[in-house]
Amino acid sequence: MVIFAVLVFVFRGSVKGFSTSSKICTYNATRMCKPALMIVVFSTVSFLLGAITSVVSGFLGMKIATYASTRTTLEARKGVNKAFIVAFNSGAVIGFLLAANRVLVLYITINI
Repeated sequence: MVIFAVLVFVFRGSVKGFSTSSKICTYNATRMCKPALMIVVFSTVSFLLGAITSVVSGFLGMKIATYASTRTTLEARKGVNKAFIVAFNSGAVIGFLLAANRVLVLYITINI
């Protein structure tokens, strides 16, 4: 993950030469754009945040899936309908948790 972050920093920064001076924006001549180095740092931090969020989401998803699988197996002794309901509800919980986790990190990143 760190190796890829370094690659993102180097390749993204080499496009504009790691400049630290503001330049006139190409899409609006009346505004000054942020320096290239600032954009590169933000891109690298965003990449790292996305990677960490993905790892945490995977870990939490596997924990919930393991627990839900055990509950589904126990409910399967009582009938297929109960097992299906438990499996379906746990899948919904995993989906909502992963989506909420990523939206929360995106919200925090944008506000910072």
